[in-house]
Amino acid sequence: MMTEEKELVTTMMADPIVGEIKLLIEEHPDVICFTADMFETVWDGTTKNQQKYKLEEAGLTLTEKKQYEAKRRAFWIRNGWKLNVRNGVAPTLTNKETHETRNLKYDLGYKHSVHHKLIEGWKQLAF
Repeated sequence: MMTEEKELVTTMMADPIVGEIKLLIEEHPDVICFTADMFETVWDGTTKNQQKYKLEEAGLTLTEKKQYEAKRRAFWIRNGWKLNVRNGVAPTLTNKETHETRNLKYDLGYKHSVHHKLIEGWKQLAF
């Protein structure tokens, strides 16, 4: 059990950038796949190395770089999901708990990253 003082200190120590990332993720439950660039409105001078740790703290997992649409890319995936990539098979996203499977190319985050499609309601800078 946490005392009120400890809870207050913990809340004050929480990283506001991580909080903003979590808020964006929560506001868009249908987006599973992300890139660090999608959070450009919250970085405010954050280095690439710091971005990695903040994305991990916000509940995202980095995938290996692979060839997608003629360019090597790495994605950040929501915790609880897995990116399945095999040669000759369309990449999919699978929920580890429910085993729901989605084609990666239909994910709004993938479309945003690869095809520059805007995500409705997402705070982002124009391309």
